[in-house]
Amino acid sequence: MLINTRVEDKKLLEDNQEKLEVVLEEMSKVENQEEIKPIIVDDLKYVGVLEIPSINLKLPVLDSCTKENLNKGICLYQQADTIIIGGHNSRNFFNKIYKLEPGDKAYYYNTNSIKREFKMVNSEKIKENEIEKLTNNKYSMILFTCTFDNRGRYIVEFE
Repeated sequence: MLINTRVEDKKLLEDNQEKLEVVLEEMSKVENQEEIKPIIVDDLKYVGVLEIPSINLKLPVLDSCTKENLNKGICLYQQADTIIIGGHNSRNFFNKIYKLEPGDKAYYYNTNSIKREFKMVNSEKIKENEIEKLTNNKYSMILFTCTFDNRGRYIVEFE
């Protein structure tokens, strides 16, 4: 069972890396569009790329946090005043965000190749039902994943 899981994890990681390359290639072709349009790869809609050098993470970001999308990658939960990105606490996605420290940099590129830089300022565990801590906040970007015991959420806040 563990061997099959590792094989599936490796395949998922390779699949995401291939999609990342396609998304980056398509982003390089976009010329100053006003409207941000998703890039479609294998019927999945990508709206950007998240990069966090300190934990060696660079992944394409899916357009919405559905159960299906969460099983395939990291995804955009909200993009209003705060960019909120969610992902499973797995080796292929957000299992290393626990290692982030204040001052660590993160970069978000939308599909128009506009790069935004963020600095990690805080992290905390919240209860599963404390969604307002994600949506009612003062931060520019928030990443979230489930806790190791799957009883809550771990959030990382950036300015």
